[in-house]
Amino acid sequence: MPVIRTSLAVFALALAVACASAPPPGPPFAERLAAAKAESNPYAMDAVLSELVADTSLATADRAEALYERGSLRRLDGDNRRGAVADFEDMLALAPDHPKAEQARIELGQAKQDADALEVRIQYLLTLSQWFDASWALGERDVPANRFRASGLNPNQTQTRKLQDAGFLCGEAGEGGPVQTLGDPRPWLEDMTWCAPPAAD
Repeated sequence: MPVIRTSLAVFALALAVACASAPPPGPPFAERLAAAKAESNPYAMDAVLSELVADTSLATADRAEALYERGSLRRLDGDNRRGAVADFEDMLALAPDHPKAEQARIELGQAKQDADALEVRIQYLLTLSQWFDASWALGERDVPANRFRASGLNPNQTQTRKLQDAGFLCGEAGEGGPVQTLGDPRPWLEDMTWCAPPAAD
């Protein structure tokens, strides 16, 4: 009898430790996906969707849907055609019979077409502004931002918004100096600064 009591006590203690160390369940996938899609900044939305994709606890169908949503974002507002192609391909390899698989195949074809055209375009002699647009749409971030910064030229209003949304420009709060250093004043660059000092070579 003492042996049984001891075994029961050990089992109860182990169960209590296991329960205490188990993390509480997170919000359901549908709720997390809705929160990601509610982000108004496309680059912030991409970051939240990337957290979902990286969550190893997700069911296969849920991860496939997260890949589809990120691919669809990257094909359009998220400005990452290369990433869109990879996401749709990964989604279809993971769950070829997913309810959104057919739409993913359509969007994969569109993303590939866009990416191929941009890859060709970027090989030609382009102005900095044209090269920035093509490079950014392919999913590049640091290189086009740093090239604009080093040139001293002015990004246009759309480029300024993208740089700001992606975290390169900080309004008045940046520590990297003013964006506009040359030319006539541009209203959209007034009080606009680079977020951080340039990286050391």
